[in-house]
Amino acid sequence: IAAGAHILAPCPHAAPCPLAPPDWCHFSRRVARSRLHRLAKEADVPWEDEKFIYLAASRQPAPARPARVLAPPKGGSGKVVLKLCRP
Repeated sequence: IAAGAHILAPCPHAAPCPLAPPDWCHFSRRVARSRLHRLAKEADVPWEDEKFIYLAASRQPAPARPARVLAPPKGGSGKVVLKLCRP
């Protein structure tokens, strides 16, 4: 970034991150635990939700992009609420 790279993803903008700690931009995937992993963690369930983050950068500026949905929609009282990261 200091050398002139432009962030393409996951951020749809070049502004400071709007998320307040301890929140952070990530996604989760359920992965299988091996028998040894379950023993090491003293866990009963055969899976674990691992969190990941990525960063894509380019030498070229990114085109304008719409907001990015950060979490599953929440509904209730006839409305849907989205948590967005937007320029």
